[in-house]
Amino acid sequence: MRIINKFHVMNRIFEIMNKEEKRHFWWLFAMSLLSALVQSFGVAAMLPFMTLVIQPTLTMNNQAMLWLFNLLGSPDRVTFLTYFGSLLLVMIVAGNGTATYALWLSSRFVWQMEHRVASDMLENYLYRPYGFFLNQNTSNMTKQILADVREMVLGVLMPMLQVMTKLLMAGAILAALFVVNPQVTVWAVLLIGGSYLLIFRTTRSKLTQYGRQHMELNGKRYQAVQEAFGGIKGVLLMQRQPYFIQGFKQHSEKMIPLMAWREIIGRVPRHLMEIVSFGGILVLTLFLLRSEGGIHQALPLISLYAFAGYRLMPALQDVFISFTTIHFNDALVLKIMELLKDDNHVKIAKENQKKDDRTRFPFEKEIAFEQVSYRYPHSENVAIKSISMKIAKNTTVAFVGHSGAGKTTAADVLLGLFIPCEGSLRVDGKTIDAGCAVDWQKRLGYVPQNVYLSDQSIKRNIAFGIPEELINEDQLITASKIANIHDFIQNALPNGYETSVGEQGIRLSGGQRQRIGIARALYHDPDVLVLDEATNALDGMTETAVMKAMENLSQIKTIVVIAHRMTTVRQCDWIYLFEEGEIADEGTYESLLSTNKRFQELANERQEDPHN
Repeated sequence: MRIINKFHVMNRIFEIMNKEEKRHFWWLFAMSLLSALVQSFGVAAMLPFMTLVIQPTLTMNNQAMLWLFNLLGSPDRVTFLTYFGSLLLVMIVAGNGTATYALWLSSRFVWQMEHRVASDMLENYLYRPYGFFLNQNTSNMTKQILADVREMVLGVLMPMLQVMTKLLMAGAILAALFVVNPQVTVWAVLLIGGSYLLIFRTTRSKLTQYGRQHMELNGKRYQAVQEAFGGIKGVLLMQRQPYFIQGFKQHSEKMIPLMAWREIIGRVPRHLMEIVSFGGILVLTLFLLRSEGGIHQALPLISLYAFAGYRLMPALQDVFISFTTIHFNDALVLKIMELLKDDNHVKIAKENQKKDDRTRFPFEKEIAFEQVSYRYPHSENVAIKSISMKIAKNTTVAFVGHSGAGKTTAADVLLGLFIPCEGSLRVDGKTIDAGCAVDWQKRLGYVPQNVYLSDQSIKRNIAFGIPEELINEDQLITASKIANIHDFIQNALPNGYETSVGEQGIRLSGGQRQRIGIARALYHDPDVLVLDEATNALDGMTETAVMKAMENLSQIKTIVVIAHRMTTVRQCDWIYLFEEGEIADEGTYESLLSTNKRFQELANERQEDPHN
């Protein structure tokens, strides 16, 4: 625990662990300690073995040796050495065996934690309010969940366990050496340990600085790749490949010296320490040869320190490399800690979703906006201001206006994605706030202008986010028929509802994708259906069929239409005209067309639009 508190990066990793992971960590610590002790016994046993080889009379002069000699039945010298050597070999095998088991435990622990932290981070993101995502870069969030968590595991957690394991082993071996010869051991620790410590303290600040730069550059690399693939049609059509390739290269090239510097700092001390350790063994040999015992005293001790050095030097080098890697990823761990912290919105959303899925918000009469205003996060301008309107149940209402007029923001408030900054959204007199928005959303169906389709079957895309075994076939077909897509799926596609749509629905036309989106919104039989420019990609004939279905639904469902085409809102019961975040006028299509000049201009623009 002192090591963890000593180095703040390791302490942060310990804070990220949950209770079960902390228990596993201490079990791993115990196994590493056992492995270290067994290996130290193997090292310590090397001295008496070599001494027996050179001085056979030691058996009769040493109580422990004499006890073992008698226990084995007083064998001859060669047989006794064979038994003793076999015992030494067993201890070495046992040490390596426990070390291997500890390594397996640490590997399982590391990847289990990677799974848990990445899952928690994804969960933390997905329970954030909609407004949070308006100021986020999706490539950066993807990188954080998939790449940064793995980088933390490989660059901090695994080296941290390496430090723990190797230091325990080194400590146990040094303790055994200290018992044999305290003076030589102390000098070895001061010389080798001091050299490593001096190098580490000299380079630590640079490691942290370069680690931050590496994290930023890697994020920009991910962004460059996602932007290129996200707009691949335009990239190919306008031949913009060089721009995106260059954007990736300029960030990637800047990472080269950072990674090379990290590697060289980690590896260079090894060569220095080899010189130091070899020189130390040479000095020790010359010193012992000049002592009273001569070669007979020197050879066993030299063999002991040589064998110990063989074990110690790789361990100490691994510890140093691990420390450099850990400090290189300091900024990354701090960032992940911040991302794992739940805010109040996340906690409320998690608690609300634990409720019975069948719970629905009561809706019998009307939806009312009462002086609703909303300002986007980090924005000084108000998107909608003091909006008041009522939407009666089982009516069809349209929001129209120029781009940026506030109609989509008003729809997002209706959907419970935004909680008003001022005023309130009320359903049958009850206010929709963060605590009940989830229940209200169970009554809603939503069709965006651009429908997202996953690279799965049409069936899975309509029943989006529902496990295969829970998909209701009757609901699926009913929703598809209303969206006027059922006949196409059954007659034109080779595998019907099991046909894969490709990434982003690339194998389907825009109209087909949009109708699948409408079917998705209708699958769970919502009471309120919000169409956000949902018919914009449909051809005239298909739009007419879909709007006819919507007209039939309007008798039993509440429909809110955000329209690009005036033909879409012509049959609506009521229309709200938005201008500069406010409701400028309201009425039926005919009344607005005859009395409101702005609506007339809007209607004429839409009629003249060649895309209509």
